Amino acid sequence: MKTTSPFGFIPLSTLVLVAALTGCASGSGSTSASLGGSNGSVGGNSGGGADGSGGGNSAIDNVSSPVSPMGQVAGNAGNLVTATGGAISALGATVENANVGIVPAQTQSDLARVVDDTDGVVQTLGQGVSDGLGQIGNVQNPLGVTVANTGNVVERVGQTTQDTGTLVANTGGGPLSPLAPVTQPVGGLVNQVGVGVSNASPTLTNALSSGPVEQVTQTGSNVITPLTARATTLTQQVGNATGLDEPVDGMLGRVGGGLDSVGQSLTGGSELGTGLGTVVSSAGQTVSSAGVILHDRQGTGGSNLISGLTNTVGGLAGGGMNGIGGVGASVGATVDVLVGVNVNNDAANGTTIPSVLTPIRNLTSGVTGLVSR
Repeated sequence: MKTTSPFGFIPLSTLVLVAALTGCASGSGSTSASLGGSNGSVGGNSGGGADGSGGGNSAIDNVSSPVSPMGQVAGNAGNLVTATGGAISALGATVENANVGIVPAQTQSDLARVVDDTDGVVQTLGQGVSDGLGQIGNVQNPLGVTVANTGNVVERVGQTTQDTGTLVANTGGGPLSPLAPVTQPVGGLVNQVGVGVSNASPTLTNALSSGPVEQVTQTGSNVITPLTARATTLTQQVGNATGLDEPVDGMLGRVGGGLDSVGQSLTGGSELGTGLGTVVSSAGQTVSSAGVILHDRQGTGGSNLISGLTNTVGGLAGGGMNGIGGVGASVGATVDVLVGVNVNNDAANGTTIPSVLTPIRNLTSGVTGLVSR
């Protein structure tokens, strides 16, 4: 029995296929940093991309296209994470200046340092998202930049672990000196673990930004970049067709602007208040930027995606076996539209972007050939 969607005339399997492809695109934005304040830690590790292009690190080489709408949203999300790290740093300063009588001053200072180290971990993570996935459309391998930054995050974690060991060791001092026989050896052990983690960072960074891993991330970026762009075009076309694009974009802009204003009002006072205000403002900017997913603010959206879906519906409306054959061909055409090229011509076009979706295209071609007999 043929299963139909709630729309009646569109098979559920076709809607699932299109939704899955679109979901892959939109989900990429949530993928996971500061490149530790140094993109050079990623750059210089690779002489070329997985596509065979030489010269420099393909993960961060600029391309001519501007940042895509999905990239803008991911970039703002990364900025939000980075701002959160800044607020944690402000908390560390508050801890260090607090008056806690029973806790030795050295222990209190060590605790503040651990909190500040945690800020470094969070900011490094957020910067990597901004520099990588937040630059979709502007760098050749945005996924590779974010993945390679994991090594820098690990280095920060190692430093945090080392300082945690120092904190534990120094806890057994002053009024708490009876704890020293336990805290000092445990703290020393924790410190050594942190040293080991930090020492592993350069090797991990190199492994994640070159060789097989870089090839995998480059292939992923080759799919993510055009797919997210075309998925965004599709959602913008739907927003335009339903008339929801400008109202939703405007609503998100007002909500985001309100959050930004609240955040601005929190800054300028205490250090902790300023940190929290920056987080709220970044959250507002992230909310405001999300409207671009539904509203084409530049007015550059094309009609090719809608045409592809229209062809699919046209095939579905066809009767008999010829109509079924048309469905197979139309679904295949829709796959082509979503990735931007015909998967059967990927070799001629010199691109690897559609190869991941070739099995889907082969399946639809097989169905078309079978029902056409």
